[in-house]
Amino acid sequence: MARRSPRSTRHGIDGTPAHTREFGRKPTWDVPDSIAAEARARGQKLPARVPPGPGNPLGRHWLGLSIGSVGIHGTNAPASIYSAVTHGCIRVHPEDVAILFGLVTVGTPGIIVYEPILLAEQDGDVYLEAHPDAYRRMTESANQVARSIAAAMGISERIDWATADLVVRRREGIARPVTRRPAIHRTETQPRWHSACEDPRQLFLVSGAD
Repeated sequence: MARRSPRSTRHGIDGTPAHTREFGRKPTWDVPDSIAAEARARGQKLPARVPPGPGNPLGRHWLGLSIGSVGIHGTNAPASIYSAVTHGCIRVHPEDVAILFGLVTVGTPGIIVYEPILLAEQDGDVYLEAHPDAYRRMTESANQVARSIAAAMGISERIDWATADLVVRRREGIARPVTRRPAIHRTETQPRWHSACEDPRQLFLVSGAD
């Protein structure tokens, strides 16, 4: 089973085999001591437990993994999805985690993969998604990685590389279309002569411009 969704992560757990250990709907969040300590340092106080509801950062779905206390879950702050801001979990859009929740059971295997640069084809178009190299593990520039992936997929000639380079520079973490479109060859508008009246001496020129 493979499905790509925007997500937010932090710790380097990529490449690690994992399986679902537990799952639940409308989870309660037991606030880790480390997060509570960070909040106190900012002058904030967090409760020991956060019940299900709009104030729960886990959202409505929780998939616990076999990697310590790490899990895949929804969020009450979807705008944070595209950043490396979590304390170890994998934060996913509420709609996407709801779909995933219905596809897995306890024991479903998987693997966590670190891919800052992604290319995909859909309905004849090519999409490029670029993330910051949060763990600084890329041995080539992001532009070179994108070109290597495109070459392996056999789609290099179908990509508008000027647009692709812009997507890489922005690192938005959002799939953007980078399909190369055929050039439009414009021909010079030829003037058309029209008779303004029956008198052939009275003519006016109509060009392509207003």
